[in-house]
Amino acid sequence: MRRLLHPDVQAPLPVGDGDEGDPTDAELLAGLDVASDAWGRLSEFASGWAVQDADARWDGRHWVYGPRVGAVATSLDAVGAVRPAYDWNAFSYPLLATDGTLTPADAVRTATSVLRAERFVAGTLATAWMNGRLSAVVRALVHWHDTGAS
Repeated sequence: MRRLLHPDVQAPLPVGDGDEGDPTDAELLAGLDVASDAWGRLSEFASGWAVQDADARWDGRHWVYGPRVGAVATSLDAVGAVRPAYDWNAFSYPLLATDGTLTPADAVRTATSVLRAERFVAGTLATAWMNGRLSAVVRALVHWHDTGAS
């Protein structure tokens, strides 16, 4: 059987080049509100993430989100992780590292992509919640906020 993708062929990870719609890592991180009270709420989720049945469910017609999903989405927006300057529609999700983590700047890109895409494709948020991508976003941003490390 022929494979279309070869794991031994790796392309370098793209980095924001500062062009319109593709802010640099530093520009994305500079837009975060380090004084926001929402960091405390995100910290609660960063330490003990576990998907629960009430978090997201399909009711036969649309997705229904529980209060935890709403709290994380609202908190990400409140800390500035949803950046209008990032053209989320022009890029795919940033790649997770082999250990399931993101850089803080890629966490901002992912948060922007997921939360903006939910407006147009119902269930995007549910998928990111259930597959752990949103968890990686929260962990990366909370770690950056607490330590200042990228």
